[in-house]
Amino acid sequence: MLKWRVMCLKTSCSILNLTRRSHPIRKKLVSHLVTLVLSLSCALTQAANEENVSIRGGRSLVTQLLGAGEYDLQIVAYWYRPHLMKKQGAPVDWIGIEPAIVALHPISIVEKAPRSNAARLFIDFTISDEGQKIFIQRGRESAKPGLKPEGYPAHLKLFPSRVQLAEKLEEYTQRYRMLFVR
Repeated sequence: MLKWRVMCLKTSCSILNLTRRSHPIRKKLVSHLVTLVLSLSCALTQAANEENVSIRGGRSLVTQLLGAGEYDLQIVAYWYRPHLMKKQGAPVDWIGIEPAIVALHPISIVEKAPRSNAARLFIDFTISDEGQKIFIQRGRESAKPGLKPEGYPAHLKLFPSRVQLAEKLEEYTQRYRMLFVR
């Protein structure tokens, strides 16, 4: 069944021209494709569970355990952790795989903040070049074009995570716990 789903996914991608936004049934086709991909990912997750793949929280911790030889491979990591560890002589390396999904981290002020002017000043500082340089010094990406930390994987195409995924966060969390939390 898994083989059929993979074949079906490849066929769907090659038949559908998803870049033509004017196609009258595009939304329905995309919806079916998303459902198919979610179904496939659930099947792959179940297969990983049956193979006793270790799932741990804390990407930084897992990267440290990787460097200590506790793991042979880490699938998801903050790029700068293995980069900094390698610079310090740890026996780790990393490759970026596209699409690189990035989380968006907005900054805002609550409507009735007791010190809203101080919050505005903080936001102004945070998005200034000086504030963004603090992010860079910590190995994080800057929101400003042209400000990149050392070792930044500039060749990767970045794609923001879909906000719509948050709508089903509870459902996905329950599936994850059912499969992996022992």
